[in-house]
Amino acid sequence: MKILHVAHALPSKKVTNQDLIEEMLRRNRARFSENELKELQQRMQLSFRFSGTEIRYHRAEGEKAFTIGMRAGQLCAQAQWRVAGRCRSPHLCGRRAWLA
Repeated sequence: MKILHVAHALPSKKVTNQDLIEEMLRRNRARFSENELKELQQRMQLSFRFSGTEIRYHRAEGEKAFTIGMRAGQLCAQAQWRVAGRCRSPHLCGRRAWLA
């Protein structure tokens, strides 16, 4: 198999480490004391620092994984037509974006 082009599409909702920490604190405010919440926040910040991840992409409300895959396939098909004109089956690119 020869890979002619790679394209990607990400979900539209950007989620930062701070967003996740704030959500976790909000959800647990009624269960934990202030000291426990501070401890939770510090542990999450430390874990995120070690992981190296700062931003994640989640599906927005109403966004479907299928449409993200189709978008990636369309980007792949467009790039293949522009670069080499080799996408013989552009209708398949959207369904098999990872192999297109």
